[in-house]
Amino acid sequence: MLFFVSLPATVEARSGSAVWGGLVFATNQPGQTSGRYDTHPYARRFRKIFGYRYYELLGKDRQPIRSQGVNQLQLGREFHAKLRFLGAKRNGLAFALELYRNDRKVVESNVILGRDSPLVIRGPQWGKGQLLFLLMVR
Repeated sequence: MLFFVSLPATVEARSGSAVWGGLVFATNQPGQTSGRYDTHPYARRFRKIFGYRYYELLGKDRQPIRSQGVNQLQLGREFHAKLRFLGAKRNGLAFALELYRNDRKVVESNVILGRDSPLVIRGPQWGKGQLLFLLMVR
């Protein structure tokens, strides 16, 4: 089951902007993560929204936003995202998103990403927790 959450923000298209993506493992089992992500500024909000206590950033990537072509983010060994810039909107930058596990497309959607305000895609159960995909403009 996939579930989308976007934390509010405003953004304008600026040169030098980049799209950032991260893959996070969320769990309630102590010892299942290294705890490196618990100090992240969004961890408190994630606890309220998703109910997990422990978060670990498994992979991340950042690419300058291309107005032509595709931005590709490698989120981990098995997951990557392709984002095609569609233009600036009132509340963020619009992209056509494709999320892949290996070579299999698992999500296709148009999304609006805000500056330093992650779009969170609740991914599949994984081990004793769940995967979360984060995308935002920085």
